[in-house]
Amino acid sequence: MRRDKHTVYQKIWSETPEIWSVLAASKEGEKESLLRTQCRIIWGPALFFFVSWVLRQAAASGKRRIYFLARDGYMMQRIASLMAQSWKLPVECRYLKGSRYALRIPQYAVNPDVCLDHMCRGGIEVTLRKVFMRVGFTEGEAGELGRLLDPGCPADQPLAYARLQRLRSELKGFAPLWEALRRKTEGAFDLARGYLAQEGLLGEEPYALVDSGWTGSIQASLAELLRHMGCPNRPEGYYFGLFEQPAGEAAGSFHSYYFSPSRGIRRKVYFNNNMFEAVCSSPEGMAVGYEKGTDGYRAVLGAPESCNRARIQESSVYISQTAEDLLGTGITLEEASGEKWKRILFRLFRQVMVCPSPQELALYGSYLFSDDVNELCVEPLAKEMTSREISQNHVLQKAVGMLRRDCYIPESPWLFGSIEKRGELRAWHRWNEIAYRYLMIARKQLRAKRTEKHRTGEV
Repeated sequence: MRRDKHTVYQKIWSETPEIWSVLAASKEGEKESLLRTQCRIIWGPALFFFVSWVLRQAAASGKRRIYFLARDGYMMQRIASLMAQSWKLPVECRYLKGSRYALRIPQYAVNPDVCLDHMCRGGIEVTLRKVFMRVGFTEGEAGELGRLLDPGCPADQPLAYARLQRLRSELKGFAPLWEALRRKTEGAFDLARGYLAQEGLLGEEPYALVDSGWTGSIQASLAELLRHMGCPNRPEGYYFGLFEQPAGEAAGSFHSYYFSPSRGIRRKVYFNNNMFEAVCSSPEGMAVGYEKGTDGYRAVLGAPESCNRARIQESSVYISQTAEDLLGTGITLEEASGEKWKRILFRLFRQVMVCPSPQELALYGSYLFSDDVNELCVEPLAKEMTSREISQNHVLQKAVGMLRRDCYIPESPWLFGSIEKRGELRAWHRWNEIAYRYLMIARKQLRAKRTEKHRTGEV
């Protein structure tokens, strides 16, 4: 790491010099690397303080079992077990294998209409083939359904935003979709029920779900499945952050640490959830369903390992060691779950996510990432983009482009990284992205606040 950037991080941690001295300390026999340093001063503390908050919230609400959801909950569960043991907390920390994809397929068996919401969501380079693959169809099946729906549209042609908005009404009356979906989901519900029952989710004991967050869609899918399975409990989720909450879900069952749908605009603007997911994940592949074996039910993985496996395994060791070192300072649960750590995390995230050094750009920009539920299309976090493509994401250009029926706007999983990689007009491009994010997030927060007031009025 450049010396000046190291000094910036040291200054950020100056509020708690005793913590910085632990985080910055070298370990005998441990190889120094940028990944190790970043895990110790950014990612390790971020997960440690978030999990501390989760443990305190769970204890206060009387929950004795916590399920950390795959795959973002992998490292969280590992350090949560260390923390619960160190602080002698009467809580069981478990790891639940699943994914949006794995839980939605059985959900469609009991509520097929919800698939339209999932199919027509925005994303990076959404195509007709991707739209159908989001609900479990193979590449060939998705291509054929796309051809039947719109013979004039190539299956792999990125869809304009306006076209994606119209797609829902077209799909609603598209009979081949519903017949194919019925065949696809057959048996999926019973297999999911077997796995969830085996893991203890169908009992009467209250429990908590923990995940990175963003939209809370996994909890919504799980809640509907459990309701159809006759479970008396409604799951309650604790998230690092929530940009939005599923419509129709009870507000009291979603809890967020760093930002919520109606609060935390600055934290959202200077945060990249795709980077968070890429770094804080599991080394194994994504669960795509469930099966019954000789030793019980188990998750079926779409691929045996993550495309970032080596770095995730290395990061996991550093983050676990960081958690042990922080516990070694004598910090209490009450101190670790305090508010001041969020202020420090904001400054850390702004540095690494918005203004990365060349070394940080090289490290994080090369992580592979997919924003779609089936993870079949991966690309570098800092995608290569031309100056023109970056400019299309500017405030005015993007607003005009989204109104045009035929306009496709190229996107990047980490636009700030792509801006740094391009190296041209960086300050101007960065300013425009920040301005756009402020406008979009402010609009969403106003909508979320109106929704909250409406719910309060109903109660």
